[in-house]
Amino acid sequence: MTVLGCFVLLLTGSAVMTEDIFTTAISVIVSEGQESIIPSAPKGMMTKAQYEKLSFAINKVAQPAIGVLGMTGNILGIIVFTHQESKLTSSIRVYLTALCATDLIFLTTSLYESVLEYMQPYYPQSITMLQAYGRKFVQPITKGARASSSFLVVVIAMERFLAITYPLGANKSCFKRCPFVPITIVIACNIIFCTFIALSFEPVQQPDSTWKAVISSFAKQGNFLKVYGIVAEVLYQLLPAFLVSSFNIGTIGQLYIARRTRKAMSQGRPTGNAADAQATRMLLGVAIFFNICVIPSFVLGLMHIVRPDWRVGEERLLISTATMFGMLLLIINSSSNIFVFICTSGRFREIFISLFKKDKFYKLFECEESILKRSVSYVKIEHQLKYTYYVKE
Repeated sequence: MTVLGCFVLLLTGSAVMTEDIFTTAISVIVSEGQESIIPSAPKGMMTKAQYEKLSFAINKVAQPAIGVLGMTGNILGIIVFTHQESKLTSSIRVYLTALCATDLIFLTTSLYESVLEYMQPYYPQSITMLQAYGRKFVQPITKGARASSSFLVVVIAMERFLAITYPLGANKSCFKRCPFVPITIVIACNIIFCTFIALSFEPVQQPDSTWKAVISSFAKQGNFLKVYGIVAEVLYQLLPAFLVSSFNIGTIGQLYIARRTRKAMSQGRPTGNAADAQATRMLLGVAIFFNICVIPSFVLGLMHIVRPDWRVGEERLLISTATMFGMLLLIINSSSNIFVFICTSGRFREIFISLFKKDKFYKLFECEESILKRSVSYVKIEHQLKYTYYVKE
């Protein structure tokens, strides 16, 4: 199941501030040589000026700001999960640490692309060259990190379902005993699969000294990008959302049955399963929020494939606006880990507060101050002994 899930979820994310590779390829096939989906006289529901204002607010303000906050939150999450005082289950700590790490990579590369997009009007030649090479080298990293993050959410949902449904057998599974195995498999598969993205584009210098990433001869063979895009949209976004939803429904149902059984057997007395319930609640929160943010992106991607003419028709501005909001949801999904952990897990809150408590900093300062005073006193005593010896001489 793990290997199947790896190949299912290799490419779910899309890079921020750039058009998705698959929808870009389809738009090239529909309208070869068209540089922009928004002509000077739009026929859609909003004007070009309104669209540009909205695009600036979302792409150049909201996404970078949320991305920076998300990077900070993921760094804090990694610190908490790797700290020695963390009392969470070892496998859960490994999965959530890997989730924070992949989301951190995704947000970092997305912020890099956002900065390039913002600076393009000021340094067109240099920035377009970086963007062209970024389409070949940076975008595969962005997509691979996002895909790995999506697969880890499915692994988390699967692990919780097995732990609740088959508690004895789950302790012997690789999800529990060897959490690094599924993580390594998915990262390796993403590296292999995203290599095709790097091979699909080539940076080319234009006559006006600017640069542009064009579709390579490898990608043009046999309509490769179109088939690749359809497979990616249907399998790598629809199936992950379906699997996460299925495992979540099964986990919630099993929790309800187990709760009623424990209540009937204990007659309302606490049974000491609060820790497992908190971990399940935290992981369910991650999986449910993933579904909320990913499903709109899948619907938009499917619309691009089913009706590619919308990218050049009257609905182009509406579709482009919805695509921007879909990408914003992906950024929010990768940036919200720390808030989901804090809201759903009391243990995480306790560890987080204890790590950044002022009392600890005061104790550390007092300890360093006492060490410094002790060193000074030793120096004074040594100096006094030397002075006494000199006087006696």
